[in-house]
Amino acid sequence: MGKSSFLDENGGRADDPRTLHTRARLIECAEALVAEYGINGVSIRQIAKASQSANSNVVAYHFGNKEALLQAVILYRLPAIEARRSQLLSEKQRQTNGMQVSDLVDVLYRPFFEQRCQLGRRSYAAFVDELSRANLIDIRTSLDAGYPLTGQILTEIRNRLGACSAEQFGRRIFLASALIFASIRQIDQHMLQSDESEFQFADACRAATSVIEAPLIG
Repeated sequence: MGKSSFLDENGGRADDPRTLHTRARLIECAEALVAEYGINGVSIRQIAKASQSANSNVVAYHFGNKEALLQAVILYRLPAIEARRSQLLSEKQRQTNGMQVSDLVDVLYRPFFEQRCQLGRRSYAAFVDELSRANLIDIRTSLDAGYPLTGQILTEIRNRLGACSAEQFGRRIFLASALIFASIRQIDQHMLQSDESEFQFADACRAATSVIEAPLIG
C-alpha cells in the first residue's frame, strides 16, 4: 500500500492543526522576508527564526529546501488570487461592451494590489517581484496548469496585439509586471491612503497597458 494521503512527506499528519499552523507561519514569514530582503538575502535559518520556532531545521522538515518553500508560498496565495481574478473578470464582462487590454491588465494585477499580509503590506506582490529579479519566475509559471484562468487572461491580452510573437509578448509582460510591482511597492513604502493608492495603481495599470500595446518593431 502507498503512503496514506493523511501523512505528509515526513510521516506526520498533514491535517494536524499544529502542522498546518507551523507550515502557514513559515510560508508567511518566508513571503515577508523575501519581499523585504530578496531571495538571496534570506536563509532558511532566518526564516525559521522569524517563525519563532525553536528548531532551526523546521523549514527542511516541512518543505525540504528553500525552493520548495518558495513554491509553497505561491501555492498558498494562488487559490485566492485565481478566485479574485474570476470575480473581477465576471464584473468587467458585465460592465463593459468588449474587453480591452486595459480591462484585462486590471484583472491580472488587481489581486496583487488588494492582498495584504498581517502587517498590512502587499507582501505577495513584492515576493513575486523578487522571484522575477532573481530569475526564478519559472517557479511560478511551472504552476500555470493548475490555475488556468491566469493563462486564459494572458492569452486574451496577446490575442489583442496582432502579430506579437511569444518572445515579444513575454518581454512586454515582464516589463509591465516590473512597472506595476514597483508601483505597488512604492504605495506601501509611502503608506498611501486608499484614494491615493488606488490612483497610483490605476496609473501604473495605464502605463503597463501602454507598454503592452506599444507598436511592434520588426
